[in-house]
Formats: sequence, structure tokens, C-alpha cells
Amino acid sequence: LLSLTPLTREADKNVWLSSLPPASFRDIHRLASALKSISRNNPILCRVQFCAAYLFLQSFCIPGSVFLSVLGGALFGFYQAFPMVIVLAATGASGAFTLSRIVFKDGLEYMFPERFEKMRRKVEEHRKHLINYILFVRITPFMPNWFVNLAAPTVGVPLAPFFLGTMIGIIPNTLVAVNFGLALHEITDLSTASPANLFSPSLTLVLLLFGLLVLLPTLSPVQRWIDRVL
Repeated sequence: LLSLTPLTREADKNVWLSSLPPASFRDIHRLASALKSISRNNPILCRVQFCAAYLFLQSFCIPGSVFLSVLGGALFGFYQAFPMVIVLAATGASGAFTLSRIVFKDGLEYMFPERFEKMRRKVEEHRKHLINYILFVRITPFMPNWFVNLAAPTVGVPLAPFFLGTMIGIIPNTLVAVNFGLALHEITDLSTASPANLFSPSLTLVLLLFGLLVLLPTLSPVQRWIDRVL
């Protein structure tokens, strides 16, 4: 992101180079500080480059999108970064979905036959509630996100429920990452940082409520109620 933008100070360049790849919260803090002035001076260009970097990482299943989510909170604030990251993450995952359907096809299934067969059975069991299934998969840690993105088209998940389920299912994680970036950037001395500085009781309560709300459609009574209404 910073390499595509002219640096105003040599110190910013040194911070950028010494903090790549970001291996700690201190690195994220330093990167956010270096990028903050660029974000103020070139707001549109910075956001375009942020979106391009996020979509690239997500579409090609390259680790690092979590760090970008944290950086987004530090650079753009909650009300801009939160919806931006949700849309970018769902769009990038859909890019990986499409890439897998066009390029990999059955090649990936050959490498992980047992995982694919297990996911295919689950998809058939939840054929009438695919959005709910994708929600559950995104929230729970049973399947890595990269595998879900690449396997979904092969096991028969259409793009529309995949996109919607992904966009809703990543809300809790995005809340955590964006708020973490926002709080991390406001701390001037990382040596004094503590969980209480980064996660307030109100934020913890909101995260719990969102997690429960997102999981509700996966429950059988709620599914039956949805079927009657629809």
C-alpha cells in the first residue's frame, strides 16, 4: 500500500520497510502511524489502494487480510472501515470462489478428498438453508476460510448465498479487528497497553450480541420459522 504512494519523509519509508511483514501489534502501530499522514493528504488514492490490496489478498487466499482490517480501523476510523472491510472481504472471497470454479475445478478436490466429501454432505443436508450453513462455517473455526472459499463452488454452493452468508458471518470478526486497530492507534505507548485499553466492556457485550444474533438462523426452530414466513 505504502509502496504505491510517494513517501513524504525518509523516516516513513524506514518504518514501512522495517515493519514488513507485520509480525506484531507494534508493527501494525508503526505502519498505521506512517500511513496516517498519507491518508490525510491523499484520502481517495489511499482508499483505492487499500481496497486493491485487500481484494488481492482475499481473491488469491494470501494471509494478511486480518492485518489490513486492523490497519483500516487505525487509518479510516470505525464508521468508514467497518462497512468497507465487510464488503471487501465478501467480494474478495467471492473472487476466490470464482477463481476456483474457473481455474482449479476438480484439481483441489484431488488434494483434499476427505474434506471435500465432508463439506459436500453438509451442503446437501443444508441445501434449503445454505446461507445459514455459510454463516455457521464463517463464525466457527472448524474450516479455514481459504478452504471454504475454494471448495464452495465444487461442492455445489451458488455464489449468491455464499456472498450473503460470508458478508453477514464476518461481522463479529470485523468488529473485533476494526475496533482493535482504532484502539491500537490511539495508544501512544504500547508498553502500557492492556486488554482493558483495547476492548471495553460495551464492545465485548456488542460482540457477544452480534455473535448470538448471527448464529440464530442456524438453529432448527428459527429455520422452520423462516420456512413458514417465506
